[in-house]
Amino acid sequence: MGSSFNRKRVFVLGAGFSKGAGLPLATDLSKMLIEDAIYPDDQDKQVWLSGFLEQLKWIKGDSRINVEELFHLAGLQVERWKMHQQCSPVGRTFGPCTPHNKAEMIECILEAMTESLPRVIWREQQSSKCDLSPIKRFTDCLKPSDVVVSFNYDTLVERSLENSGKSWNHGLKDVDESPHGVTVLKLHGSVDWLLLKRGTGNSKRLTLLYSKKDSNADSGNEAPAEEVEFHWELWRINEERDVAAEMDRQDGLTRYISFPGMSTLGIRKQLALLPGSGLLWSGAEKELLDAEEIYVVGFSLAPFDAMTRMLFAAVMQERHTRNQLPTKLRLIDPNADDLVKDYRSVFHLPFTVIRSLSQDVDWTSLLG
Repeated sequence: MGSSFNRKRVFVLGAGFSKGAGLPLATDLSKMLIEDAIYPDDQDKQVWLSGFLEQLKWIKGDSRINVEELFHLAGLQVERWKMHQQCSPVGRTFGPCTPHNKAEMIECILEAMTESLPRVIWREQQSSKCDLSPIKRFTDCLKPSDVVVSFNYDTLVERSLENSGKSWNHGLKDVDESPHGVTVLKLHGSVDWLLLKRGTGNSKRLTLLYSKKDSNADSGNEAPAEEVEFHWELWRINEERDVAAEMDRQDGLTRYISFPGMSTLGIRKQLALLPGSGLLWSGAEKELLDAEEIYVVGFSLAPFDAMTRMLFAAVMQERHTRNQLPTKLRLIDPNADDLVKDYRSVFHLPFTVIRSLSQDVDWTSLLG
């Protein structure tokens, strides 16, 4: 066992962690994305949205809809309408009201909301309501050997580390520039990441995070066009002032840019379309396998995080087989009592429950 200074600690952060700084939870995002993405005078879309939200309220008995659930169930509606086209007496494109066209309209709504996601997150992060002090109390207690596994798109942890003069990296190619700092693994991507066609990135304004080495391509063979992991590179925007400008450029002015480097919403996140995601998830698995202490903060392990459940399960199966179990497992959430059953079913170990908002945690005392 290592010394108290060098012991490996992994912190798993969910939306509840960033909520302490003023950022929205998944239940807040549904309304925010709809308002940002759908024009009030777009009658057809508004009518469908109104009916769909009423249906979700009927099912849940609650008007607060998790955005991941909204995307998941809307995706099922898309499938239902496409299936219903089989009952239609006309073809798919014969009129705006065919079942298939309704399905495509729903897909357009989800696409527009996906495009709004980074704008909404960034707007909230940059607003005067955003209070970095709870994040700083946490990052002030981090050591260079610590690992943060984050499912949040915001950059509050990175900004706070930077403001405190602490070195950090994303566990990708940026490790070359900052090998000894806190590792921040962002498994769903980040609002300050973007994808560029291979060889088009500007290293003066951007930091390269992922570029695939392909031995076949090096030998002169042409990589197939569908191999996004080869043809696209993942970069981080260096300066905050440049992030909003890149968001404004996504609508066709520079079509070679795909912004941002983030996963989609819903139960089936297409992470394979995010170059570098494989390294991030493998890195998180390795760190969790080696961690002596694991702290889960504001992450509910909802059904829409099925890949994460599988990751945790694979790690803990291996650790149980090796008989190398973590010395501490702590679950920090005001609703921890409701969450602990799911966590224990995946980890097969008892958690110490701390029923607290992340911003109320005394990190200095907790981490010693």
